Amino acid sequence: MLAEAQAARELAGLSAADALRLLTLAGAEALGWGGEIGSLEPGKWADLCVIDLAGSGGVTDEQLAAAVLNGGADAIRATYVGGRLVFDGHG
Repeated sequence: MLAEAQAARELAGLSAADALRLLTLAGAEALGWGGEIGSLEPGKWADLCVIDLAGSGGVTDEQLAAAVLNGGADAIRATYVGGRLVFDGHG
């Protein structure tokens, strides 16, 4: 999905932040699930992906979003669905 968002960013001229939003809240809203998933808010499912962004401190939101998109699958450290760990990249 990160590669698809990056491709959409390049094809449509989106900012990294807008492309990242497509993967999160905008995607959930398109499915009619914006009230349950897509953002980190009280009452929503704890569906999330932990991405290693080492060395990304002190950057703008746009630069951080670009780092997420460019990190690719190798940067994913864990994924959680409903708060339950479903992938642990640390072994």
